[in-house]
Amino acid sequence: MKDITRENTALQFLVHGNRVFKNQGDEVVAVVDIAGIAVVLKDPSSGKVQVGKPPQFRRFSIGEVEDWYERAEKEFIRGGNPLFWEEVQVGDDLPSTYHFFTLAEAFAYSAAMGKSVSWKTHMKHNRSNWKDMINPESGLPDFLHWHLGAAAAQRLGMPRANCLGRQMRAWLGRMISNWMGDDGFIKKMGDQLRGVLYRDSLALCKGKVVGKSVQDGGTPGGTGGYG
Repeated sequence: MKDITRENTALQFLVHGNRVFKNQGDEVVAVVDIAGIAVVLKDPSSGKVQVGKPPQFRRFSIGEVEDWYERAEKEFIRGGNPLFWEEVQVGDDLPSTYHFFTLAEAFAYSAAMGKSVSWKTHMKHNRSNWKDMINPESGLPDFLHWHLGAAAAQRLGMPRANCLGRQMRAWLGRMISNWMGDDGFIKKMGDQLRGVLYRDSLALCKGKVVGKSVQDGGTPGGTGGYG
């Protein structure tokens, strides 16, 4: 556990751990090394906005939005067309993927992960602390996650909502799986989150083959760099 508290923000810790995924036969299919942020709020936090130096946000033009959408629509998906070992060369670029990180994208991911629930359900599970989640403008509790709502993000010291780390990892995984096709398998993937992707941003995923090897048992494998 590492203290990453910044000036004028809530108390925050970076927490590391493992998440184990099993199939229907109770067999382990993946072990994920995860890192998350644990936040400790001072009591009471209601009505207090903790915002440091605001980042510089830009307004995108109609032309930029159209261009990004066209790039996203042309996303390469190999699918059932196999990618053979002999075809992969060190230095090859992976086809990039283009993303709009907006409120709609954030909610779509949240719903897919099963994290979108009703106000009544939130109230039931936050009976002891809902008063710490009041939106100062409306007086109502704001149960949106700090990755979804600006008010919740500001209570934790962020100027606006920002992207989940695992959502960005999913984008990287999508880029890699699009490139390798249905016959490939991502055996291991690692990444570092070195900055905050705030909502209403454009995100680009790109990668490069930096190594090839034959692992134990004669299984071909590759190493990539991506960002």
